[in-house]
Amino acid sequence: MRSCKNSRRKWKWSTKVIMHLETFEDALKQLVGKKGTSWVGQLLLALIIWISFPFKAFLISISLQMDVNFLTISAITFLAYMVAMIPITPGGLGTFEGSTVLLLSSLQIAVTEAVIFAILLRFITFWFVFLISFLYSGGLYMNKNHRVTYFGFLIKKETVEKSA
Repeated sequence: MRSCKNSRRKWKWSTKVIMHLETFEDALKQLVGKKGTSWVGQLLLALIIWISFPFKAFLISISLQMDVNFLTISAITFLAYMVAMIPITPGGLGTFEGSTVLLLSSLQIAVTEAVIFAILLRFITFWFVFLISFLYSGGLYMNKNHRVTYFGFLIKKETVEKSA
């Protein structure tokens, strides 16, 4: 009797997995089938962004004169981002930095140096991009009079009227 229940559980679990995979397959077919979607471009952009993270981390480690090779710093960077994706805090705040410090300190790197590395990496890969995006999309707009306003302050941009 017990083996019968286990086989039912396995069957129920596998049907759910198959159902979700079929839904995912249908969504991919719809995405690929649409004309004008640039999913390949978006995928390439995402790959370039994710591949650039370990290079940025390696450049920071060189500038801090840390004795860590590229593969190690790449593994630390990706592991820290995986930990940060666990939904404990908004945006992985603190979890990224903590896991980076923990992983670097396991390599006999001073905690202060690891904290500086983690904060610099987080600023360059997250906060700097966030700030630039905010200023571009949220703070800057053009009104009907062709004056650019920035958080209510007028930045000088005047329209030139031609006199005939």
